[in-house]
Amino acid sequence: MPLTKPEHRWVLSSKIGLSRFCKKNNIPCPGYQVYGKESDCEKIKNDLRFPVVIKADFGWGGDGMFISETYDTFVRAIHKLPVHKHVLVQEYIEGTEFPVEALFSNGKLLMYQTSSIRKFSGHRFSFTTQRDYFPCPDLKDYLEDLGEKLGLNGFTSIGYMFDPRDGTYNLIEVDMRPNSWTAMGRFLSPDLLDAIRYLSEKNPAVPFQQKGMKNKTKHLALFYKDFRRAYWEKDWKTVVWWIFDVKGFWRYIPFYDSKLLRKVTFSIFNEIFLAYKAKYFPRKTKP
Repeated sequence: MPLTKPEHRWVLSSKIGLSRFCKKNNIPCPGYQVYGKESDCEKIKNDLRFPVVIKADFGWGGDGMFISETYDTFVRAIHKLPVHKHVLVQEYIEGTEFPVEALFSNGKLLMYQTSSIRKFSGHRFSFTTQRDYFPCPDLKDYLEDLGEKLGLNGFTSIGYMFDPRDGTYNLIEVDMRPNSWTAMGRFLSPDLLDAIRYLSEKNPAVPFQQKGMKNKTKHLALFYKDFRRAYWEKDWKTVVWWIFDVKGFWRYIPFYDSKLLRKVTFSIFNEIFLAYKAKYFPRKTKP
């Protein structure tokens, strides 16, 4: 299981559940309220600092999320909220977001890799396609505390928002499963394989010591998502990087797996081809 404390299982996939867990366990996170009906508006107005970000309780990839700069704009946007469902209304911190890919074992932090975001696939809440990885020792205590209190076990994707007003890293996301960026960690030194070898070959009773990154900053990109983003956004500079191996981008193309490579390249080609076909050769409709 992704956590060893089943009493916290309601944190899985629930943004409201995560915020309540943080408040109960003194883990820094943005202020929040739950909206379920119009009578909740007064509490949101009095208790939260605007701007706020509205998040559907169950969602992924940024779906159902938007920002309201003021209380008046929030009230005017209520019609966007799902009917008869609770949503999280959370203070929006205008700081820097730090995604973290980490590996835990029975609540103990083994290794983590921290990054900052270069490119999103779309809006600011969508998937990321380019990141800069760098050592961030400031997050170690935060991660160790989170792992112990939640009982994390296995790969976990975590998001922190740094608040420059008080120098605090606020927890905004915990996804207890590996994602595409977990695999990209093999381009970092040391990588997550060091911790996996520790679990499989050594005595777990001996504390694992994470070594510092040899490179101060490492620029990584996801081939499938980033090439699509660059093409549709007309980011021709990045398209050229992918085609001509600028900055060593070919390292991130899955040449090691011919089936995967065929699948992703065909998907990209098919998407572009169908879009142009629909634009220049529209299907004729019967009168």
